[in-house]
Amino acid sequence: MGLLTEGDLKRAEPSTLSDTQEEFMAVMEGTQVNRIMIENLVTTTPDTPLVEAARILWSSKYGALPVLDGEKLVGILTDNDLVGALVKLLEREH
Repeated sequence: MGLLTEGDLKRAEPSTLSDTQEEFMAVMEGTQVNRIMIENLVTTTPDTPLVEAARILWSSKYGALPVLDGEKLVGILTDNDLVGALVKLLEREH
């Protein structure tokens, strides 16, 4: 199991300034995901308290935290999900 982020794709793509479109496409089509994905994942479980999951996500520096039930992927918690939860919480206080 691995995680592929937008940042991984940006770091792996060939330069659009120095390569032809054909060279660019050849590299993108010839590169397998497992060459650039994050393999040693930090994960959480469905019963992890939200604040703990937020700490894990923040300290891992990734924008997504896979949620596993045993070995089955049941969701992905993103930094955007946490910002949304924060906004809702703050809106309730006003």
